[in-house]
Amino acid sequence: MDKNSIKYIDFTTVKEDFNTYKTENGLYLRVKQILTTIRYDPNNKNEKGEYQYEFGTQTVSHVEKHELIDTDSLEIDEPNKVTAEDEIDMLNFEPIKESINIYESDKFFIFLILEVSQIKSTNKKDRTETPIIRFESKVTMKIENKKPK
Repeated sequence: MDKNSIKYIDFTTVKEDFNTYKTENGLYLRVKQILTTIRYDPNNKNEKGEYQYEFGTQTVSHVEKHELIDTDSLEIDEPNKVTAEDEIDMLNFEPIKESINIYESDKFFIFLILEVSQIKSTNKKDRTETPIIRFESKVTMKIENKKPK
């Protein structure tokens, strides 16, 4: 894309919510995938004469603990600094709530579906004494064109 000709498309949030997963050690992972931008280059169309859109997304997550968890053996760190080297074990988990986040522009609807496949414990905790966990997820984006009025 030519940075000088990039056009951004406005969109609104129709529905946006967290997925919630409960781990075997009593933690709750709350995670969602959000749409941040929609853009295209008006000077670049495909062979069908259609614009090629780019969709920016971001994963937002946090961990809650609803019961007392022994964290004495864990080292304090920042969640964004924890790496795969800090992982200890796979955690069993169950989905409590799963949502599809929906966004709308004047041209289409965008559906973001996030599915967590793994949650792993680490040897770290945050400043609030909450264990830091890592997770793997897959995001599916579905785009539905609006019908002309």
